[in-house]
Amino acid sequence: MYQLFTTIISCIYKLMYEDNQAHCPDSLKIFLVEWFLYDEFSKTKKPLYSRVPVGKYSFHPYAVALYSTIGPMLFGQVANFLLTNCSKYLIGRLRPHFIALCQPDWSQINCTDADGHPLYVEEAHCMGGNLKLQTDARLSFPSGHSSTAFYLFVYWVIYLQRRFVFSPIPLLRPLLQLIGISMAVFCAETRVSDYKHHPSDVVAGGFLGTIVVILTVSTFTAIFSHPFADFKSQ
Repeated sequence: MYQLFTTIISCIYKLMYEDNQAHCPDSLKIFLVEWFLYDEFSKTKKPLYSRVPVGKYSFHPYAVALYSTIGPMLFGQVANFLLTNCSKYLIGRLRPHFIALCQPDWSQINCTDADGHPLYVEEAHCMGGNLKLQTDARLSFPSGHSSTAFYLFVYWVIYLQRRFVFSPIPLLRPLLQLIGISMAVFCAETRVSDYKHHPSDVVAGGFLGTIVVILTVSTFTAIFSHPFADFKSQ
């Protein structure tokens, strides 16, 4: 449980305070859960996975379990990352702090035409910030932190619901699930309070991450491949 707690806290710190897109090491938590599952089922006559032969070699059942759960998760992360960033560059919405960072040269900006009708400003004539910061300030929609947080933690919630079946403590699983969802929501809220995104940005990011993870889990993973509902640890 200590490893799970530290991993979650580390993920939230990266998502909220690092400038670069962060990918939470959910694989660490999956390593732990799958190991406990393998250990428990190896004592029964119903193993979760069998060795998979590849040429002259064969993969251990535990390696097969990790490949069947972590592999699709990473694939979904890549898909979510591509969809989010392609949308950012395609839409190009200004972040809430764009004016403060750009510091436009208002003398070169004309907001109205000769008749006093509003004009669309195509060039901001920024005097502040470097080109990299100016470009990033135009990538508000959707929120990358929000989409990543919801992808990771919704995956974590679904994974726990299906695989975390050996808990000796009542309500431990729903507690961990609640913590995960709360972390994702908190991460999204801080992006608004830090003036990095508009509220609609984080809503769209959370929706995108949730849709991608649902498609990933229902299509590519082996989480639902085995009947765990009647499992009781010996």
